[in-house]
Amino acid sequence: MIGLLIGMAVYIVALGHWPAAIFVAIGSLAATRWLGWRMLLPAGAALAAAWWIAMALPPAIPGTEPMTQGWRLHVESMPQLRRQGWSFEARVIDGEVAGFRLLVYTSDTEPVVVGDRIYVYGELIPRDEIFDSYGQYLDGRGVSGQLYVGNVTVDQPGTGILPEINRIRQETVRKLILAVPGDAGALLAGLVTGDDGQLSERSDDSFRNAGLSHLTAVSGANLGMLVVMVTATGQVMGRRRMTVLVAGTLAAWMYAVFVGLSPPTLRAALLTSVLASGRLAGRPIDMLLLAFTTAAMQIAIRPLDAYSISFHLSTAASIGLAAGLNRYPARERRPRLADLVVVTFFAQIATLPLVAATFGTVPMLAVMANVVAVPLASFAFTVAMAGAALLWVSASLGQALLIPAGWAAEGVLGAARLYGQSWGVIDHVTLGPFWMAAGLFAAFVVLLHAGGDLALARAQFRLERAKSAP
Repeated sequence: MIGLLIGMAVYIVALGHWPAAIFVAIGSLAATRWLGWRMLLPAGAALAAAWWIAMALPPAIPGTEPMTQGWRLHVESMPQLRRQGWSFEARVIDGEVAGFRLLVYTSDTEPVVVGDRIYVYGELIPRDEIFDSYGQYLDGRGVSGQLYVGNVTVDQPGTGILPEINRIRQETVRKLILAVPGDAGALLAGLVTGDDGQLSERSDDSFRNAGLSHLTAVSGANLGMLVVMVTATGQVMGRRRMTVLVAGTLAAWMYAVFVGLSPPTLRAALLTSVLASGRLAGRPIDMLLLAFTTAAMQIAIRPLDAYSISFHLSTAASIGLAAGLNRYPARERRPRLADLVVVTFFAQIATLPLVAATFGTVPMLAVMANVVAVPLASFAFTVAMAGAALLWVSASLGQALLIPAGWAAEGVLGAARLYGQSWGVIDHVTLGPFWMAAGLFAAFVVLLHAGGDLALARAQFRLERAKSAP
């Protein structure tokens, strides 16, 4: 129980930072009266997490005026393709702001990769000049400002394994878009590589309104499907259980690195590692404990993910899924559709306050949209992974295999457009931090009660209190 409380404390701090840490610490100290000194551990974890997150914030750029000049930069993240140009994180090499990391937007369509040294000309806007929610997005990227530039001149190409992986990723995107034209190809590129920048604005809006944005780029679900593919293959080949679990874990980490270790993929890779370790050790798996523990591990590894909405959406969804799976474990003779509807509903309830507060919308048809679209997206991802790999061997064979993946992608697009109609969305929702926190608390209480975890926690509380009694 203490492990679960520590994980919950760290995640609450990731949501609310120092105010949440103080609240958790006071509550934990008060609980020592009933549960003993061990409740000091969640209090300490909360305060340590708040300090760790605050210390990781990027430094402010000296001065407050935007600067327009030439810049020499070192590309430090895998660039994401946009409709016109690229976006990536880069470190300034020289000048008065040398060493600062920036989020760069370029209108140049020529590709750059992580590790490149480039020269650009454009306008730098310091983070302190950005006061809306976009400023928090920059914090999550670990940058001190944003830079808008035009053409990019590569002074020195990046060398090493990461630049090569980045080039393979970009070439895979290009091959997929050429093999499957239109939004279907852009969606397949997003499913396979995490780069959905070529998706049209209309389709992008439809996915957001339908509550399907998690399908347009790589998320924890993609890693889950990949691990299932690898482990199923190993089982068919008659490999030992240990070999299968290790192979699945390695595949998850390799794929997470391939797509750039985004917050959802890092969390999913951590979850896969802990889950495989538990299986190998023969320990029972508590999915709720696993969700909170891996969230705390991720904050310890990369504290700025506390400012990432994709991290919070991924974690909240995993908490909802854990509650759903605990309440409705897979059984024989029950339709799989029932499981899909239940866990999808739980995940949507868990993420609803975050979606409303961040995007200002409430997709009313999200559960039905996911029930229709997720199986199609799973099939499209599985076939597209194989087709993308085959494109490197034979273009004609790869394109032939991608035909059914394209059909499935068109089905996902159709579901997004059908359930993403304006009449199915509540727009212009205003939800402040307090009400978002209250909504998350209420959602988690409802989910834990429905999943039976709340009753289990009460029983454990009584047991711990009895042990602490003199």
